[in-house]
Amino acid sequence: MSITGSMEPAPWTAEQENILRTVLYFDLFRHPLSLGELERFLPSPVSGELRSVIEHGPLASVLILDKGYVRIAVRSKTIIEEREHKERRARKLWRIARFLGIALRHIPYVRCVCVSGELSKGVASSSSDIDLFVITAGGRIWVTRAILTAIKKVLFLNSKRYFCLNHFIDEDHLTFGDRNIYTALEIVTLRPLCGEKLYRKYLQANDWTREYVPNAIQDAHLTPPRRDSQSYVQRCMEALFPAALVDRWDMQLFEFWTRLWRRRYPELSPEALRHQFQSSRFISTAYGQDMLARVMARYQELLIEFRCAPPEKPSGGISRTASAAAGLWPTYS
Repeated sequence: MSITGSMEPAPWTAEQENILRTVLYFDLFRHPLSLGELERFLPSPVSGELRSVIEHGPLASVLILDKGYVRIAVRSKTIIEEREHKERRARKLWRIARFLGIALRHIPYVRCVCVSGELSKGVASSSSDIDLFVITAGGRIWVTRAILTAIKKVLFLNSKRYFCLNHFIDEDHLTFGDRNIYTALEIVTLRPLCGEKLYRKYLQANDWTREYVPNAIQDAHLTPPRRDSQSYVQRCMEALFPAALVDRWDMQLFEFWTRLWRRRYPELSPEALRHQFQSSRFISTAYGQDMLARVMARYQELLIEFRCAPPEKPSGGISRTASAAAGLWPTYS
C-alpha cells in the first residue's frame, strides 16, 4: 500500500515542494524534523512563517505539525514519541562520546574525531552505537585504524555498543568525492569531539554541500578551539618510530585489510567490493555506496508517490542537484 494512501496531493509550489522533499528524506530514517531542523535543512529559505506554510494550504493534507515536530500525515503519532525516546538515549551516549574525544586525541596520528550517523542528529535508537569519523595524519590511515581497532578489541571486547570506526580519511585528502544529498547531510551534521580546527578545514574543503543544504552549517555545533594542538603524549609516541618505517607499516596494513575483505566476502565481485568498501591509502570506509544506493532508491519512490517533480533547472539543495545526472533522481516526461 502506498504511504500516501488515498491522498491526492495538490500541485506544489517550489517552496512547498522543498519542504515536502526535506521531510520525506528524513522520514526514510523515521526522523520527524523539528521546525528548527527543517529550516536548517531546506535548500532555500521560506518566504513566510514556516509553521503557517505547513499548517495552511496544500501541505496540510500530507504533513502534520505535532508537538513541535513535522511528520507525514499517515505516520502514527508514535513516531514522535519514538523520537523523544531517542533524544533521551542520545543524551546518555553523548556523555560517553565526550569522554572518547578526550581519550582519542592522545592516540598516535589521530588529528580529528567527529561523531557521525544517528547520534550526530541528536538521536539514538536502542541499537545505536557511537559512529566515529576520524581524520588522521597524512598517510597514516591504516596504522591509525590498526591502533584504534586493537584498543577496541582489548578494552571494549570488540563491542560495537560504545563506538564504531566508520570512516577514516587523512588530513591531506579532505575533499569528499561522492556529491549527493546523503553525503552532504552526513558531512554537515558531523559533531567534532576533538580537532575543531581541522574539522572547520574539512567543512571548507567540502563547501559543495551548500548546493544541497546552504543553511545547514551552524556555529552552534562548533566549540571554541581548545587544546587543538597535538598532545604531549601523542607527540612522544609518534616520535618513537622513523617516518619511513611507519610508511611501510601503513602500506602493509592497507594490503592486509584489502586481502582480508576479499577473503571475508568472496561472494562479492571486485566491482561490488569497491562499492561497499572504499579503500585506498587516503580513505577507509565500509558499506557507504551500498547504503547510499538503498537510501536514494527509496527516496526516489517517495518523491514519485508525493508527486515531487524536479524543477526545470538545477538549483541545488534537496530540490535538485548534480546527482540527477547520475540517475539518483526521478525524471518525468
